[in-house]
Amino acid sequence: LEVPIVPDGQEPSNYPNFGAPPEIATSLKHMGWDGCALATNHSMDRGFAGVESTIRHLEAEGLGHAGTARTQEEADEIQYYTFETGGRDLKIAHISATTLTNGIPIPAEHPYSWNVVGSLGNNSVEDIIADAKEARAKGAGLVAVSMHWGTEYVSDPIEEQTLIAQELADSGEVDVIFGNHSHVP
Repeated sequence: LEVPIVPDGQEPSNYPNFGAPPEIATSLKHMGWDGCALATNHSMDRGFAGVESTIRHLEAEGLGHAGTARTQEEADEIQYYTFETGGRDLKIAHISATTLTNGIPIPAEHPYSWNVVGSLGNNSVEDIIADAKEARAKGAGLVAVSMHWGTEYVSDPIEEQTLIAQELADSGEVDVIFGNHSHVP
């Protein structure tokens, strides 16, 4: 979910500071989504109140979330989903991070609220790997990482993407990296 859900009393808006209407959570649930990656360059478009509102609305619909958090304890939790097929269950861990902030600082009073890695971040790629390793220890059969990174409208990965992807792959703890943000394949 690229954009935050507006806090109570605020109106939805578009570029440059996005805010989705609360009904988006209901629509996502009805469309069949189980949860959302929330760490993006727009995560803080509505400040910490937007993080709180987004998570509250997703949880009200029974949707999972990863990448932003209301508390340190919530930031430390790993999001799991169970995929059932052929009489078998697969426990999937979902981790979400961004390398982009649109120049918005990570809230000093809530440093846990936004999973930003790289030169702008409060976390590192090693933190993602540690979470993936923990997820495996807790029974995850598949670890997926949603990375919000790169340069808009550029198809080729930038050096930062290549380095992070290689480090995640070399760890042996991450199965799938879903890269997003560039608006092109």
